[in-house]
Amino acid sequence: MSPQEQPIALVQAFVEAIHQQNWNRLTSVVAPNFIRHSYAGCEPSIYSRDDLVSFLKQEYTIFPDAQETIEVLIASGDRVTVRHRFRGTQTGWMETYPLLTEC
Repeated sequence: MSPQEQPIALVQAFVEAIHQQNWNRLTSVVAPNFIRHSYAGCEPSIYSRDDLVSFLKQEYTIFPDAQETIEVLIASGDRVTVRHRFRGTQTGWMETYPLLTEC
């Protein structure tokens, strides 16, 4: 695998592990000091790999059929840009989501 392909394969492994809810695999591809930077819909603060796994487990409780589809994936050096689409049926209340922060 070329150096250009490695970051793309990492992102694909990340998304696949989430879809499979394979938290052990996810922790093998995510750094312990992972920080998620997202401003979509008052996203929760995620400052570690453990926070990420907790967030995703809660997300699957609220959206049991959640799926993310990669629409665009571009790599340049060690940086990757991803445009993705999230779809899922909401079956629970977001207000009870402990990791949500105020907007």
